[in-house]
Amino acid sequence: MSFPVTINGNTYTEAMFEGYNYIENLPDLIDDVATVAAQVVTNAAIAENAADDARTAGGFSYLWESTTTNADPGTGKVKANHATLASATAIYISETTNAAQSIAAIIQSWDDSTSTVKGYLRISKQADLSVYAFYSVSGTVTDGGTWDTITVTYVAGNGSLADDDAVSVQFVPKGDKGDTGSTGSTGVGFTRAPVTTTGSANAYVATFSPVVSSVSDQDIFLVEANFANTGSATFNPGAGAKTIKKAYNNDLAANDIQSGMFMILMRDAGNDTYQLMNPASRNTFWIGTYINTGPTGFGAVQDGDYLLNDSFPYAAKIKTVRTICAAGTATGTSKINTTALGGTANSISTSAQTQSHSSSNSIAVGDDLKITLSSTSGCSGIYVMYEMEYA
Repeated sequence: MSFPVTINGNTYTEAMFEGYNYIENLPDLIDDVATVAAQVVTNAAIAENAADDARTAGGFSYLWESTTTNADPGTGKVKANHATLASATAIYISETTNAAQSIAAIIQSWDDSTSTVKGYLRISKQADLSVYAFYSVSGTVTDGGTWDTITVTYVAGNGSLADDDAVSVQFVPKGDKGDTGSTGSTGVGFTRAPVTTTGSANAYVATFSPVVSSVSDQDIFLVEANFANTGSATFNPGAGAKTIKKAYNNDLAANDIQSGMFMILMRDAGNDTYQLMNPASRNTFWIGTYINTGPTGFGAVQDGDYLLNDSFPYAAKIKTVRTICAAGTATGTSKINTTALGGTANSISTSAQTQSHSSSNSIAVGDDLKITLSSTSGCSGIYVMYEMEYA
């Protein structure tokens, strides 16, 4: 030993052990050395415990069983139904860990989530954490008495496991399935947001995003015309050009379509045409709205009053109300201020419906136009169109 030296906070010099001085100082030195040695042993134990914790990776400790039969793997053991971890579709696990922990209730909870994927199961080798198999759990946990079967789908992994390898089994649950979100702007019976047409010489072309590759009967397009027609015209939303007709299936006259006018075009598959619902030459016109939130503008479609136009700009009469939705059903009662239109309310569904109104249908300048939805059931993406006649 070289002096001076500090042990356990005490400094010892060479003079302290010269002559008979060692008699007084040697016991203190021995005590300090013993204290330091004991601390070294304690630190080693702590390090070993930390290493154990790392090897189990926060999971439950098991021994790997190499057999693949659908049977009890044995107390404290876990196995798969295939020798190749990447090909396994079921895990058989004892309800008692290798550390004698009873975790039956914990394992049984691994299929509690309402999501399709219940969670994720990781089995890793304690001596080498780079060896592991990672699975998604999508089926139910089957209770076999003292052991359970877990339906799994392989996701990722590395290496292989041998019989009696010490492994760590860790399950990470997935949250419950969330509420169904609102239906987007594309739905059954109507198409994209308005665009301005291109083209010329009575051939109107609309380019939508995403591209319209096919059109179904009664699909509705709202487009702004980029020029006025001079006679018969066609419309092509991306799925092919078809002749435009008007009220109902009559030929267009010059200037039925005005430059800058918003055209409401409905696909008529029976006549292989598009029907122009609001030709400029008629005394009637169409207005429409799209409903996909609650009455306050938030949440899902639900029962309540939906204001379509406050303080109407001109006097008119409502002739018909046409409705269709992307999903679900509802009843729609159109009102001027608080008075329902005379006639039958619209039964809203994924099939288009038109109701005529001949009484209580006059709207004055400054009146409010609204629709009251009732009996809504999973309803979303409602399109409401009003055929109106100038007073």
